[in-house]
Amino acid sequence: MKPVDLEGDTSGGQRFTHVLEELNLRAVPYNDDAIIRSMYPPKPKSPKVVRALNTLSARNWPPDILVKFGKREYMADLLLAGRGRVSLATSYDDPSLGHARSDNESSLFAYPDPADAHHFFVTDQHDRTAAGDLDVAYLGSAQIHVRATTDFYVYCLAGTADASLFDDFDADTCIVITKPSEFKARIQTAVSARLPNWKFIAGPVIYFDPFFCHAHQIVPHFWKHFRFSYQKEHRLVWLPPKPDCSGETTTKHVQFDVGPLTDCARLIWL
Repeated sequence: MKPVDLEGDTSGGQRFTHVLEELNLRAVPYNDDAIIRSMYPPKPKSPKVVRALNTLSARNWPPDILVKFGKREYMADLLLAGRGRVSLATSYDDPSLGHARSDNESSLFAYPDPADAHHFFVTDQHDRTAAGDLDVAYLGSAQIHVRATTDFYVYCLAGTADASLFDDFDADTCIVITKPSEFKARIQTAVSARLPNWKFIAGPVIYFDPFFCHAHQIVPHFWKHFRFSYQKEHRLVWLPPKPDCSGETTTKHVQFDVGPLTDCARLIWL
């Protein structure tokens, strides 16, 4: 076990110490098998990770890359024909995708700090015109649900060719995109042709600790629980032309075909 620091944030060590102290107060050993399993720690000695380390060690990549992990048949089709798909954010809320992928990408939960309580109010469930201040007696006493006003399409990539991601994503192949700007421009053009008037946005995901954040600043489209921070995710997002068009986003996936990507990407298989 070791602390997980967020990008530019060195408080991970402090939080890790608090966790160890809390476990000690509850007489729970930190190396308890159930606790370790619930954290889904990386497996550096797994056969797949070892093969990935050996394969990647001889490669030199540019400073900025994007990586798509998956099964060989789909990754080969992406590289050689440029075929793939973008998916609705809510479609990722599926346990069958595994712990590294399963997450509702359109909503988040957080616990506002008492000092931030003035940013929120609650409405009466019987009288929607009546509202009052959110009562936050102490940190962790009030949970809020931050949800996008409508579903949207998203294409997820990693910002690193980390060997452990082969295990997490149950992948045997990855596409390393060496010219991210060129790749994103092609995907944007192809998908936007299928989704006219939808707004395209791309950028890195911001990871946050739900207990130590300014909850009123959360943007579900690009924010994610910091348990996923090791993925260094980069998202391509398409927002609908109207704030609420849930009835119009009935297609779970939108296919794209951009032609061969061999001039801006490389395929790695185990």
